[in-house]
This record gives sequence, C-alpha cells and structure tokens, in this order.
Amino acid sequence: MLAQFRYDATVLGPTLRSNFATRLEATRTNVGRDYVQRTNFSVATADIEQFETTLDWDSTVTAFSKRYEGPERLIYHVEYQREILETLGYLAALDCGGEFLHAHTESSEWVVRMLFPNRQAFGEFVDQCHDYGLELDIDRITDADFTPDAPEYGLTETQRETLLTAYAMGYFSVPQETTLEAVSDELGVSVSAVSGRLHRGLTQLIGNALDAPK
Repeated sequence: MLAQFRYDATVLGPTLRSNFATRLEATRTNVGRDYVQRTNFSVATADIEQFETTLDWDSTVTAFSKRYEGPERLIYHVEYQREILETLGYLAALDCGGEFLHAHTESSEWVVRMLFPNRQAFGEFVDQCHDYGLELDIDRITDADFTPDAPEYGLTETQRETLLTAYAMGYFSVPQETTLEAVSDELGVSVSAVSGRLHRGLTQLIGNALDAPK
C-alpha cells in the first residue's frame, strides 16, 4: 500500500524556518543502523551563497556538499545528525517493511510518500513514531499489492532511482537543464547504463501507470 503523510520538520528544520524559506525535494536517501545518515536534496534557488550559509548554520546538518548545479536547481548531498526524530522514524519504517519513494517540503513540513506491505504494517509504523514523539498527519492511503519483487508500477529500484535523479536534475525539463553525462556522474554509472535504465523505466512506467497495450 502507498501512504502519504506529513510532519513538522526536524531535519533541515532550521533552514526551512529561516528567512531563506525554499522548497526542498529528497531525491535519494540512505539511512541505516550501521551507516551515516545521507540524503540528496534538490533545491531551486538563485542565491547559492545564502543557501549554503543557512546550511552551515543549521544545527541538524553535520556536513554537506554540492553535487550538481543547473540553471534552475541544485542537488546537495547532506549528512545529518543521527539522534533526531526523522532518523528514528525512518528506521521504524524499515522495521515495518517500508520503502521510501519521495519527500518534499511544504512550508516547515516534510511530505513523505512510502510503500508498506499492508495497513497493519503502516499502523505499526505510525504507533512507533508516536512512541518516539514524531506525530504524523496522514494525507492519504492507497491500497495496492506490494512485495519487494513487485515495486510500484513494475519499476526496479535502480530504474526508479535513475528516473527520480534525472527528473530532479531537470533532464525532462523544457528546455533540458542537464545531460545524460551529468546524470551518470551523479549516479556513478556509465552513460549507456543510465540511458538503458531511463528507457526501460519509462517503458514500464507508461505501460503500467496508463495501462497501455504491450
């Protein structure tokens, strides 16, 4: 099942509540019990210096680096403190079989979409978040069959990651804001691999989302 929920931001909360309020979009995240917390954020801003000054001041951020700079958006690789509510919530989601899809900010809130095996698993996740003090406002729940072998719209994890990264970097914008080479550098794979993932991913996405004939 697909769940969309929101909560008051702790991660990058000081940045979102500062005078430099802007929309952030999480394009990739890696949060595990044995790993440093890392997330790639896409941001649309013309004032790079002010944004980086705000990140320096943000007490939830331990390190950051700019990974991509386009004419209309930037991508930052951010490491943040482990002992914050979102990290505990994300680990709870993993314990309940959750899979991260996408997150973006609205004002000082994070809006998150995740997949869960069923409503019971999602309910357990919500209860664990409540126990941690992380209160979730649920926007919507959509029942759908989900197993690790049958991800959303038939996309593999690498296809989904490649599509989201290309989208965040402006590859599908008109006019195009980036190139296959830049996307391949961001993902650390060859240009031909990126091209193949995008082609196969779009084929799966269109075929399954629009129920197009094969």
